[in-house]
Amino acid sequence: MGLCKFPQPVFIKGPLEMEVAGGHIDCSQIRSYVGFAPDSVTQISAKTTPDYILTIENLASYNRHCREIADNGVVLFSSGFPSPDFCQMLTLLGTSVGAEVPFYHWSDIDLGGLRIFRRIAGVLHDELGGKELHPHLMTAEVLSEYGKKKTAKVLSNYERIKKDCPQLSTLIDRMLIDGEDCMTLEQENLSPQSVL
Repeated sequence: MGLCKFPQPVFIKGPLEMEVAGGHIDCSQIRSYVGFAPDSVTQISAKTTPDYILTIENLASYNRHCREIADNGVVLFSSGFPSPDFCQMLTLLGTSVGAEVPFYHWSDIDLGGLRIFRRIAGVLHDELGGKELHPHLMTAEVLSEYGKKKTAKVLSNYERIKKDCPQLSTLIDRMLIDGEDCMTLEQENLSPQSVL
């Protein structure tokens, strides 16, 4: 049929220089973002030390954040659940910036968003020597103000994520109203805010 599998491009914004196929691309002056085939990036250099690295699940929220927030952060689109190629590029980025640069993730507040958070947290922990991932706009307070009630999935799924990512414990406790319902929030319902 002529079908070939290629990696999804990784969209990225920030004070970076990328080495791609022998050439260098300065991303620091690009206002929105650029996209790269992750297998084409051989090296990443920080032009200045970024204040943070933020991964974002949904494209609409990613676009808004890149266009509305002007700071010294690095922002990547995870394209939903992160692919192995995305995780490899995230690891390359993490080894290219200083250990003091914190990592954040912004997702839907639902079971899928929690799983994405856990996946990225696992990559950072395993590949970057125990680096911690922090939630961005994923708090019990945000959920209480903007969330909606929905039928809960299997509760043991939430408990496993809570065990793996203790930084989400308070949020998960707020999500689980009772045995049949939970609170969720689509991230597109929030306006972007700087991590700073």
